[in-house]
Amino acid sequence: MLPTLLLAFGLMLPILFNLWSIRHAFKHDFPSEKEKKIWIRLATFLPVVGGLVYLLWGRPRALPPGTAGSRLSRRDDA
Repeated sequence: MLPTLLLAFGLMLPILFNLWSIRHAFKHDFPSEKEKKIWIRLATFLPVVGGLVYLLWGRPRALPPGTAGSRLSRRDDA
């Protein structure tokens, strides 16, 4: 029974991590809308690798939710 539980946990961990990556990219803003779409597609179509790449390079580039729109409006005012 214990080996079965360990196997199940070992298989679920990458899936949960990848779902978190997709959700995080979807909820946060990025410098461009194109970049946001690329990160979501990468995590969707390359599940384990895409999630790991997002964690290392995409997550630090993510902006807090709602900041991209305010940044664009400030650029329009100038």
